Amino acid sequence: MPEAVRLEGLDAPRSTKLSISRRDRALEMEVQHYRTRFTLKATGKRSALDAALDVVRKWATESADNMDCTEALAVLEGDDAFCSGASAYPAHWHGSTAIELPFAFATARFDAAGSCAWAFEMDKLDGASKMKMRRWHTRIGILGTAESVTVNIQITHRIRTGFFGEVELPFANVPRIVKYFMKLPGMRMCVGNIDVTDREVKLDHKKLRKEFTLELTDTERELPLVVLSTKRNGETSLGFGNSALLAEKLVGMAKVYVVDVSDDEFLAEWSRFFRMHSAASWDYRCPFGSLKVYFPHLDLKKFANEETTHCLPRNYLKNLESLDSLVGILVDGMARLVGKRATDVLDIADVEWIRSKNSENRLTQRMRKLIAERNEKPPVLQSGLHNEPAEEQSESHEAGSDALSKECDEWQQLALDYDAENRELNVQLAELEASLAEATAKVDALEHGLSNRNVPAAQAAFVLDAIPETLMDVLKVAERQWPDRIVLTDASWKGAEDWNDNEGNIPDEYDIVKSVATVLYDMAINGMPYEGEFSQAFQNETGFELALKEGSQTKKNGKMMDKRSVEYDGKEYGMQMHVKGRNPKIGFRLYCEPDKERGRIVIGHCGHHLETAGTARRAVNK
Repeated sequence: MPEAVRLEGLDAPRSTKLSISRRDRALEMEVQHYRTRFTLKATGKRSALDAALDVVRKWATESADNMDCTEALAVLEGDDAFCSGASAYPAHWHGSTAIELPFAFATARFDAAGSCAWAFEMDKLDGASKMKMRRWHTRIGILGTAESVTVNIQITHRIRTGFFGEVELPFANVPRIVKYFMKLPGMRMCVGNIDVTDREVKLDHKKLRKEFTLELTDTERELPLVVLSTKRNGETSLGFGNSALLAEKLVGMAKVYVVDVSDDEFLAEWSRFFRMHSAASWDYRCPFGSLKVYFPHLDLKKFANEETTHCLPRNYLKNLESLDSLVGILVDGMARLVGKRATDVLDIADVEWIRSKNSENRLTQRMRKLIAERNEKPPVLQSGLHNEPAEEQSESHEAGSDALSKECDEWQQLALDYDAENRELNVQLAELEASLAEATAKVDALEHGLSNRNVPAAQAAFVLDAIPETLMDVLKVAERQWPDRIVLTDASWKGAEDWNDNEGNIPDEYDIVKSVATVLYDMAINGMPYEGEFSQAFQNETGFELALKEGSQTKKNGKMMDKRSVEYDGKEYGMQMHVKGRNPKIGFRLYCEPDKERGRIVIGHCGHHLETAGTARRAVNK
């Protein structure tokens, strides 16, 4: 927020959503589609505030025109009420999601101390004929002065209440309004200290030293950096389209860099960069052919973790179906990085909150002023008054009476103002309490519905903090995700540590561990019914081959069987059962044994294929 901007109430504790009218609010399951926050700075004579308001008005007019809403167009084009915060269609709508009309919009504004807080909300039906069950809600908040404004944009979608059926999720995209902001003449659009751009930056020696290095090491950076590394042959791992489109799809949410590691000289400098800062900085390198996201506020002196970076390995990128699939993953994650700050204005409720706090502060200041004046005034009727002439006594009495009457009127007016403000706050409190009751009831209903569904608990949604980059990461996630279903032995961790992640396939490896913790657990421990032979039923369900035991020749070899034997919590497990990776050239195996008594599947090895009699013979024949 620009330093010149200061409105009362921005720092005060508040609800994240303050309803304006109880009748106009409905509890909806909104899904965030796009989220950004940027600063617009005037570099010429035009006001940044006026320019921002004009952009929103232009976009709102286009939206109303696309919906053939002539009534809304008349309101938008009629007068200056849009920019002054007194415009709405329909007239009673104030930004809720309880709306049946195809199109609705509203604005709100509050000015104080030379600054402006302005908000716009719009709700409309999906324009696609097949998506009439979907509605879109836009929230835009603008805070600042003529010199500089902070703009918050959030776009969500939701399915109308009562709809039942298959829903096609929309592709992630950048709304036109963001591009309109970028094209404003005489304005600089930036996130923190980084200018917003819709073009990728191809790193060379100069840009590495003077651009990327400064941005990555800036602990105050607000914009995520995306690095797409080529493979050694100079090609990316993207199996589709032009990687330049990636920057266009992420405008306002990230800055995209492309690193060509086919240049040996540049590769040497690129590698030196990640070695020079500290022992931990090497952990931040981007593997060949991979994509890595560098979150804001990272410190290269500390080792990387799920809160600082996020890597999509080359095998993961190669298996994606389209650019939209990749963009969807990145946009979803980056939208969650833009949290709402205490000083942000995002929607109409925020403007009303600021208005309320300013009103409260003005009343408090008036009361303190009256009390101070009352304490400073000498008594109107003094003890020696009876010695004055009668005419002077009468005039003094009248003056004192007028002063007291005026003071009484001021206190009465202050009491009325306080009473009005208190009634409004009580109404808002009642609305919030009702909203909380609604939300609680809906959560209870969802929990009840989930508990009655015939779905194993382990199949419920689980949100990864970051996509695993190594097999060790996969096991860490699994240990946290299924602590009551699987046991990871020391040998399993050792196998993961020895595994060559550059040759592996992280998504497959995660799916294999997941299949053991879910499908195999339900079949072997929970006794879930299945058709046909056990291992074939497992493969039909998961796509992975399961061997229940080793071959006869392997079982006769004591040394080979010793490698499969592990001890856990005082009990020895043979570990003949194993799940095979899809690619035989990689040779990934997970060895395990179900323990019904303890209600766990014990994982004894995870990594390279353990030696068998067959592999030993093939090695001798070579």
